[in-house]
Amino acid sequence: MITPSGSALDAALVELARYQPEYGAALSSHVPMVVEALDRLGHAAQIGDHVARWSPRLRPRPSRTDADDFGSRVEAAHATIAELGPAPAVGAWFERIGPGLVGGAFHGTLRIGHALRGLARSATPARLGELGHALAYAAMVAAPLPAMRGDGTRPLTEVFAALAPLRPQVKAPGLITPQLLTGLGDLAQLVAQVSEARLPDEPARAARVLRDTAAQIFARGSYHPSARFTLLHGVTGMDAVIALVEVLSDAQALRLVRHAAVALAGLLVAFGGPLDRPVPSIDRSWSQLLAAAVASGDDHAIKLASAVHEALVTGADRELYLAALARWLDKPEG
Repeated sequence: MITPSGSALDAALVELARYQPEYGAALSSHVPMVVEALDRLGHAAQIGDHVARWSPRLRPRPSRTDADDFGSRVEAAHATIAELGPAPAVGAWFERIGPGLVGGAFHGTLRIGHALRGLARSATPARLGELGHALAYAAMVAAPLPAMRGDGTRPLTEVFAALAPLRPQVKAPGLITPQLLTGLGDLAQLVAQVSEARLPDEPARAARVLRDTAAQIFARGSYHPSARFTLLHGVTGMDAVIALVEVLSDAQALRLVRHAAVALAGLLVAFGGPLDRPVPSIDRSWSQLLAAAVASGDDHAIKLASAVHEALVTGADRELYLAALARWLDKPEG
């Protein structure tokens, strides 16, 4: 159990630094991301209980760095942060993390995104430390995919609608990223198809378009229940891309969104279904849906609520994002 020391988020991050980034059968620990989301969403009072509930399932890190590949990467990331500062450090690690953003089902990228948002509120030592852990994990699980070209002319929504499978794809048991890479089919052809799309020239706008597209896939797709959990990661993953774009150089940010477009297309092709459902009307307010997500204690509900919050404060389609969150909360199968 966490003993109060500074903010609840900082205390949690200090505690969580003792653990490896994965638990069970190579599953990503969501706890560092969830505690940041709870803090940002105004529910810091739930952080201590969330960490206490999860810590028995996490694996302590080895005491010797030379016996811990992750620990060696953490030391290197912390050295870069100490030398350059947090935002330039992300840029310095771009080649290790950007092209491989889909690795670990986007969770390395997600962890960086949450770390950056925590730092934006307060650059405490615990939050700087968490950025180092996030960079190390993203580099450890990176699974590089090519970037789309930048000469396309068609609307992205039109291109993705054409890419969507005609029938819902069934996700087999097991990890997401290996199945995604297997389910891509002809990768060169996929990249060529995605490259027909035109993204906004400004990287932040382009990243928001990708998050909107992921929300459309999740809220409107006729996908198999077994793929629902997987497709949720498109929304949270593209939201994390937005956080990274804010600290990268323009050239790196543009490259990142072009890699992210291919990764999101791969998620749709491997696990999606036809994009043929209307966006349903939701009879609950954002505050009611947020309260339900937090009360559930479900990591994915809280992280999706975090992405929805970021979308709403930037003026995104309210009906679409509330429908996406409601679809997760209302149908716990799969």
